[in-house]
Amino acid sequence: MTWFAGLARCFVGLVTISSAQLNAALAAASDDADNATISALDAGVEQWRSGLVFRSHFVYRQGSVGSKDAGLSGEFGSHLNDAKSEDRVTGVFHKRGDDFRFSADFGRPPVDVSRGSPRRITTNVSFDDISVGRLYLDYRPSFDDTVDVVNIAPRPETGQAAHQAGPMGDSITNPFSFGGGVKGSPLANFAARPGYEETVNRSVEKLDSDHLLVTMVRQGKGDHVNTVRMTFLTNVAPPVIERIDEDSKWPGGAVEHVVVATDFIKCGTGVIARRVNWVSGPLVPVGETVSVWVAKEWISEDLGTMPPSDEDFVLTIPATTVVSGIKSPPPPGTERRIDLSKLSVNDLNDPSQPVGMPAASPPEPSPFTLLHKIVFAALLTISLLGIGAFIWRRGVQRG
Repeated sequence: MTWFAGLARCFVGLVTISSAQLNAALAAASDDADNATISALDAGVEQWRSGLVFRSHFVYRQGSVGSKDAGLSGEFGSHLNDAKSEDRVTGVFHKRGDDFRFSADFGRPPVDVSRGSPRRITTNVSFDDISVGRLYLDYRPSFDDTVDVVNIAPRPETGQAAHQAGPMGDSITNPFSFGGGVKGSPLANFAARPGYEETVNRSVEKLDSDHLLVTMVRQGKGDHVNTVRMTFLTNVAPPVIERIDEDSKWPGGAVEHVVVATDFIKCGTGVIARRVNWVSGPLVPVGETVSVWVAKEWISEDLGTMPPSDEDFVLTIPATTVVSGIKSPPPPGTERRIDLSKLSVNDLNDPSQPVGMPAASPPEPSPFTLLHKIVFAALLTISLLGIGAFIWRRGVQRG
């Protein structure tokens, strides 16, 4: 493929799952073919996320648009000479084996969304998270009256923690989490949930020589239906998710969620996208009458140009930063380097504690769980941006 040209500097590993496995599955009887293909695609995601090696700097934007197409093409905010109407983040995202680094700099203090709550609640918080070996580092720059702090802790050895830099690694739309890198097995995970009265149906369709479409429908009580369509690019090994279309319907309403990955490049044993666009809607902001779409975009210009080095997983902190979590933290007063590869769990404050984190209490069953997350995130984004009137005017002009 043309985008593989000139990538001699990319880290190259062993190719794993092949298209022959998918062709063999498709040649079987219909029901068995669907099950075999779904299993092969999930296995491909597992191999894909383990074999990727990359280094990147990225720009992430989020805002509101008047149409789904505008959101998927990134036509909002700074791309329309209106940078004030978007949240903009710069950061780095590196992966080498099980070592990760993910940072996000909003370029300004976090936004207080407490709204009368006794607890202080903020969003758009800058961070720098690193996971190396069995240790995890979480850096939060100071703002207002908070303390500039680095915390070092044991890294959970199972679950999502094994495939991300920290708890914020999945908070920003990116090509790794979108492709199933954090949670893994995206098709098997779309199942009837314990405690819910649900049925799930799956089917596989060959769109063309390079694409497979997996459609999954979850039917719940009260005519609640969640449909996910995952389009896989199959002319690469392992296959990768290229697009996800999701819609949730319930009596009296519906919301749609679309994510598209483009500009794939090979790094390690698989390919990964340099650009991801995400839209959700349509939603009508409070006090408005015209619906909008929430849009997000992640772009990296240098992903795939070179593999990460040891230095890419070392954090340099200011003289005032407090370091917690280890027995002998470097004293403040000078700029310091924190290299997790030089530390072990024996250097932690309480190494007798098991490596891992307690499981959270399960939420109360509700057919609206996913929908609420999408709608809440969308409405929060719209309220933070404060551009409802702008979108209303532009929507009327385009209409």
